[in-house]
Amino acid sequence: MNTILTDIDPQGSIIQLQGLIPDVNIIPFSNNIYDKNFEALLIDTPPYLINEMLPVFY
Repeated sequence: MNTILTDIDPQGSIIQLQGLIPDVNIIPFSNNIYDKNFEALLIDTPPYLINEMLPVFY
């Protein structure tokens, strides 16, 4: 399964796992993430609402 993991948490700690998890592409979040070919998208979010979360739902 082609899986993407991205992080919109201001800490950005998930990005530090790049290359450590086989078969999971860990990339920074951007609006063009939806142009990529994937079967599953996992998004690490902060435990509170922030404006940066809004583009995830568009």
